[in-house]
Amino acid sequence: MGTADIKTLFKNVVRTVASRLSVQGFAQRGLALHKNVGSNVAIIEFQLSDKTSKECVVFTVNLAIVCGELSGTAPRDARIMGAHLRQRLGFLLPQQADKWWEITAQTNVLALADELSRKLEEFGVPYLDEYLDSRTLIALWESGKSPGLTAVQRARFLNQLGRAS
Repeated sequence: MGTADIKTLFKNVVRTVASRLSVQGFAQRGLALHKNVGSNVAIIEFQLSDKTSKECVVFTVNLAIVCGELSGTAPRDARIMGAHLRQRLGFLLPQQADKWWEITAQTNVLALADELSRKLEEFGVPYLDEYLDSRTLIALWESGKSPGLTAVQRARFLNQLGRAS
Protein backbone atom coordinates (compact mmCIF):
# COMPACT_ATOMS: atom_id res chain seq x y z
CA MET A 1 0.00 0.00 0.00
CA GLY A 2 1.46 3.40 -0.98
CA THR A 3 1.54 6.75 0.78
CA ALA A 4 -1.61 7.95 -0.98
CA ASP A 5 -3.53 4.86 0.14
CA ILE A 6 -2.41 5.15 3.78
CA LYS A 7 -3.26 8.85 3.81
CA THR A 8 -6.69 8.01 2.35
CA LEU A 9 -7.25 5.65 5.29
CA PHE A 10 -6.27 8.50 7.64
CA LYS A 11 -8.66 10.91 5.92
CA ASN A 12 -11.40 8.28 6.20
CA VAL A 13 -10.80 8.09 9.97
CA VAL A 14 -11.06 11.89 10.24
CA ARG A 15 -14.21 11.94 8.10
CA THR A 16 -15.83 9.18 10.19
CA VAL A 17 -15.03 10.96 13.47
CA ALA A 18 -16.33 14.23 12.00
CA SER A 19 -19.58 12.55 10.99
CA ARG A 20 -20.06 11.14 14.48
CA LEU A 21 -19.28 14.47 16.21
CA SER A 22 -21.51 16.48 13.86
CA VAL A 23 -24.47 15.80 16.19
CA GLN A 24 -22.53 17.75 18.84
CA GLY A 25 -22.15 20.74 16.54
CA PHE A 26 -18.76 20.05 14.96
CA ALA A 27 -18.16 20.57 11.24
CA GLN A 28 -15.13 19.32 9.35
CA ARG A 29 -12.64 21.70 7.71
CA GLY A 30 -9.73 19.72 6.31
CA LEU A 31 -8.04 17.86 9.16
CA ALA A 32 -9.88 19.90 11.81
CA LEU A 33 -13.37 19.97 13.27
CA HIS A 34 -14.84 23.31 14.35
CA LYS A 35 -17.73 24.16 16.63
CA ASN A 36 -18.82 27.80 16.93
CA VAL A 37 -20.61 29.17 19.97
CA GLY A 38 -21.08 32.90 19.64
CA SER A 39 -17.69 34.32 18.69
CA ASN A 40 -15.79 31.44 20.34
CA VAL A 41 -14.62 28.34 18.50
CA ALA A 42 -13.74 24.84 19.70
CA ILE A 43 -11.26 23.04 17.46
CA ILE A 44 -10.34 19.36 17.23
CA GLU A 45 -7.31 18.96 14.97
CA PHE A 46 -5.72 15.78 13.67
CA GLN A 47 -1.99 16.53 13.46
CA LEU A 48 0.29 14.39 11.33
CA SER A 49 3.71 13.50 12.71
CA ASP A 50 6.92 13.95 10.78
CA LYS A 51 7.32 10.21 11.45
CA THR A 52 4.58 9.52 8.90
CA SER A 53 5.90 7.36 6.06
CA LYS A 54 4.69 5.40 3.03
CA GLU A 55 3.79 2.51 5.33
CA CYS A 56 2.47 4.30 8.40
CA VAL A 57 0.55 7.46 9.26
CA VAL A 58 1.34 8.71 12.77
CA PHE A 59 -0.94 11.36 14.25
CA THR A 60 -2.18 12.97 17.43
CA VAL A 61 -5.34 14.90 18.32
CA ASN A 62 -5.10 18.51 19.45
CA LEU A 63 -7.91 20.38 21.18
CA ALA A 64 -8.21 24.16 21.27
CA ILE A 65 -10.44 27.10 22.10
CA VAL A 66 -10.28 30.40 20.25
CA CYS A 67 -11.81 33.26 22.22
CA GLY A 68 -13.51 35.60 19.78
CA GLU A 69 -13.00 38.63 22.01
CA LEU A 70 -9.24 38.13 21.74
CA SER A 71 -8.75 36.71 18.26
CA GLY A 72 -9.73 39.64 16.07
CA THR A 73 -10.77 37.19 13.35
CA ALA A 74 -14.08 35.74 12.28
CA PRO A 75 -14.91 32.35 13.82
CA ARG A 76 -14.59 30.80 10.36
CA ASP A 77 -10.91 31.83 10.27
CA ALA A 78 -10.04 30.39 13.71
CA ARG A 79 -6.89 28.30 13.70
CA ILE A 80 -5.29 26.18 16.37
CA MET A 81 -2.04 28.15 16.24
CA GLY A 82 -3.91 31.29 17.35
CA ALA A 83 -5.85 29.47 20.05
CA HIS A 84 -6.23 30.71 23.62
CA LEU A 85 -6.30 27.22 25.13
CA ARG A 86 -4.52 24.19 23.68
CA GLN A 87 -4.43 20.64 24.97
CA ARG A 88 -3.66 17.23 23.51
CA LEU A 89 -6.39 14.62 23.86
CA GLY A 90 -3.90 12.16 25.39
CA PHE A 91 -3.45 14.36 28.47
CA LEU A 92 -7.19 14.17 29.16
CA LEU A 93 -7.26 10.37 28.98
CA PRO A 94 -6.75 8.26 32.14
CA GLN A 95 -3.03 7.79 31.30
CA GLN A 96 -2.56 11.60 31.13
CA ALA A 97 0.25 11.30 28.58
CA ASP A 98 0.87 12.41 25.05
CA LYS A 99 -0.77 9.90 22.70
CA TRP A 100 0.04 9.25 19.06
CA TRP A 101 -2.00 6.83 16.96
CA GLU A 102 -0.77 4.87 13.94
CA ILE A 103 -2.44 3.72 10.75
CA THR A 104 -0.91 0.99 8.64
CA ALA A 105 -2.30 -1.25 5.92
CA GLN A 106 -3.35 -3.68 8.67
CA THR A 107 -5.26 -1.10 10.75
CA ASN A 108 -8.98 -1.59 11.21
CA VAL A 109 -9.89 2.03 10.42
CA LEU A 110 -13.50 1.62 11.52
CA ALA A 111 -12.38 0.40 14.95
CA LEU A 112 -9.84 3.23 15.17
CA ALA A 113 -12.45 5.84 14.19
CA ASP A 114 -14.80 4.37 16.79
CA GLU A 115 -12.08 4.49 19.47
CA LEU A 116 -11.23 8.11 18.67
CA SER A 117 -14.89 9.13 18.56
CA ARG A 118 -15.55 7.53 21.95
CA LYS A 119 -12.50 9.17 23.53
CA LEU A 120 -13.43 12.54 22.09
CA GLU A 121 -17.06 12.18 23.21
CA GLU A 122 -16.05 11.14 26.71
CA PHE A 123 -13.04 13.38 27.33
CA GLY A 124 -12.39 15.89 24.53
CA VAL A 125 -15.80 17.40 23.77
CA PRO A 126 -16.77 17.96 27.44
CA TYR A 127 -13.41 19.67 28.01
CA LEU A 128 -13.92 21.93 25.00
CA ASP A 129 -17.55 22.64 25.86
CA GLU A 130 -16.54 23.76 29.35
CA TYR A 131 -14.12 26.37 28.02
CA LEU A 132 -16.25 27.56 25.10
CA ASP A 133 -17.80 29.91 27.66
CA SER A 134 -15.44 32.89 27.96
CA ARG A 135 -16.23 33.24 31.66
CA THR A 136 -14.95 29.72 32.36
CA LEU A 137 -11.86 30.32 30.25
CA ILE A 138 -11.16 33.55 32.17
CA ALA A 139 -11.68 31.76 35.50
CA LEU A 140 -9.16 29.11 34.40
CA TRP A 141 -6.61 31.80 33.58
CA GLU A 142 -7.32 33.65 36.83
CA SER A 143 -6.57 30.40 38.69
CA GLY A 144 -3.07 30.55 37.21
CA LYS A 145 -3.62 27.73 34.71
CA SER A 146 -3.26 28.23 30.97
CA PRO A 147 -2.98 24.96 28.99
CA GLY A 148 -0.89 25.49 25.88
CA LEU A 149 0.03 29.07 26.79
CA THR A 150 2.88 30.70 28.59
CA ALA A 151 2.30 32.69 31.80
CA VAL A 152 3.08 35.84 29.80
CA GLN A 153 0.41 35.02 27.21
CA ARG A 154 -2.10 34.25 29.96
CA ALA A 155 -1.39 37.59 31.67
CA ARG A 156 -1.63 39.47 28.36
CA PHE A 157 -4.99 37.90 27.52
CA LEU A 158 -6.38 38.69 30.96
CA ASN A 159 -5.15 42.26 30.58
CA GLN A 160 -6.76 42.56 27.13
CA LEU A 161 -10.05 41.48 28.70
CA GLY A 162 -9.70 44.07 31.46
CA ARG A 163 -8.82 41.53 34.13
CA ALA A 164 -5.87 41.82 36.44
CA SER A 165 -3.38 39.00 36.14
